Amino acid sequence: MQKNHKYKTKLNHLSFEEIENLKSEYYSGENTKGLTFKYSIDIAPSSLFRTFPLVKTENIKCKYCKNTMYFIPPAKANKNRRAYICTDCQHEERTSGCRCKKCLYQKAIDTEDDRRKISLRSKKNKEIILTVKEYTNAPILSMINIRERLYLGALLRVHLHHDCLLIDLNNNSAQNYAPTVEYRDKILAKLLEKNIIVPYRINKNESTEILEKYVQGELYDICISDIDKNKRELVTELMYPDNDALPYSYQNIFILQEEIQINEGIEYMMLIIKKFNFYTFDVEEKYRILFSQILKKYSLGQLFNFIYATIKDQAAYSKEQCQQGYIPVANYVYKRISNRFNRAQSLGWNITSHSRIYGAEETELSKLISGALQD
Repeated sequence: MQKNHKYKTKLNHLSFEEIENLKSEYYSGENTKGLTFKYSIDIAPSSLFRTFPLVKTENIKCKYCKNTMYFIPPAKANKNRRAYICTDCQHEERTSGCRCKKCLYQKAIDTEDDRRKISLRSKKNKEIILTVKEYTNAPILSMINIRERLYLGALLRVHLHHDCLLIDLNNNSAQNYAPTVEYRDKILAKLLEKNIIVPYRINKNESTEILEKYVQGELYDICISDIDKNKRELVTELMYPDNDALPYSYQNIFILQEEIQINEGIEYMMLIIKKFNFYTFDVEEKYRILFSQILKKYSLGQLFNFIYATIKDQAAYSKEQCQQGYIPVANYVYKRISNRFNRAQSLGWNITSHSRIYGAEETELSKLISGALQD
């Protein structure tokens, strides 16, 4: 609020002409402290400009009471500043804003209107997010097989966006939806090829600030049609399926389980190889075939045993022979795992089960498979 009224009596001892001379000298740069002594004004020099009388304007009217407003003399450091006050309602027009009662009341109304607009915008965003978007050539839910459903469910469990029902591949989750980078890439490619997920794009009628912020990431939408569910219900069903409603035979589930366990074995093997400071290598198809044969006779934990024991023995042998630098471990590991597997069968060895290790934890796809196999 304008403070000049506090000092209006400070210049009562001066004539109109003296006040005009004081103002002229002040704005021309005369020493302010010297002016207070010269004109016998009892005020701090920094507040001298506040003693100057208001100047009535010609055509500036108060927006509330429509009365003529007055110019407020500024400090000489800001002599180009323009500020005005209505002497009736105390409304001010200045760059820093006004805190008169009417302005504060209007600000409260505007704040409430903004809050309502934000609320309506959030409601609209929620409706958009919960709507199953229509896409060209979208498959119907009944056409998606058990493998594809479980792929999508695992992907959603790990990469569901924290604010909206989209798949965000940039969320850097500590948990993986499937073992090995190669297998995860294969799953993503399969879902895109079958048009089950599609890169997310905003329609013009959805161009809200919140959604525009979302699409800066690598987002995908679920592309499924012919369902009588909202998006949240669909996502929930895919992430936590009802086993009785899944379209599968146990044979298909066992085939998928073996495929996952083979990749879990490969992931475990690469981590153990790194642990013993061997160079990693590209896994050939013969490893997948060998692991498939082992899993027909033994559990996944026992496969881990074969892998760990083989690589540990190879590391001990390399140390004993004082081998340094690059060691072509790929063929050695394959041959030794195969030999250990054959001897275990022929000699009836008791193979203990090894636990998972850090970096090879059970994936969400494996958990979904285990759930699907439960009666």
